[in-house]
Amino acid sequence: MVSSHRKLVKERALSKSKQERSVGKKKRHVKASHASEDEDTTFTPEWNDCCKNITDALRWYKKLWKDKRLWDKFSNQHKMSPEQGICRGLALDGRVANILKVSGKWVNTINQIGRFSGIKISDEYH
Repeated sequence: MVSSHRKLVKERALSKSKQERSVGKKKRHVKASHASEDEDTTFTPEWNDCCKNITDALRWYKKLWKDKRLWDKFSNQHKMSPEQGICRGLALDGRVANILKVSGKWVNTINQIGRFSGIKISDEYH
């Protein structure tokens, strides 16, 4: 059985304009990059060196990943075991990362959770 009485709707709340509804409310402005606003985050020479090392490591990673001759050269220089078969996917990534670690170009050498020196929140590495 359906009730014959309709529920009352608060017409007043629905009929207010946006301007009237926002009176008395605090507006919050959220910025995308809030790491640069921290008082303790300053761009020191050490930070710039870390950032340069990160981009350098990524550049070397891309070069080694693409160039087989350069990969073999680094493997021979650092007396690593020769490649066995064709590496693809994660095996290739692991070998290239291992070459970077042995050659001293690996950046993330400590187990750290949280902020890394040389990286901002809005940084993009491709």
